[in-house]
Amino acid sequence: MLPSVNKRSSVSNQSHIHRDSVLSATIGGNQRELARQKNQKKLEKQKSSSKDKGENRGKKLDDRRHRDAEVMRLKQQKANEKKNEPSAGASK
Repeated sequence: MLPSVNKRSSVSNQSHIHRDSVLSATIGGNQRELARQKNQKKLEKQKSSSKDKGENRGKKLDDRRHRDAEVMRLKQQKANEKKNEPSAGASK
């Protein structure tokens, strides 16, 4: 046989559970909303700062690409010159 259940007690327990879930959802909802706003501000700041940092401020994409390519060419030249030089310690 199944145990008898008092219907009144289960209804009062459900209303108590419902009231607690509403209360926690209200508290948690505000906290989530504040965290969402904070994250949104952070993302906007990252977007704006990444576009106009230091030397890139006011330059077009093509200008930055040409500048970066020239820097890489100079680095490669220096590396090749260093590689082709005879080392001082090897010629004894």
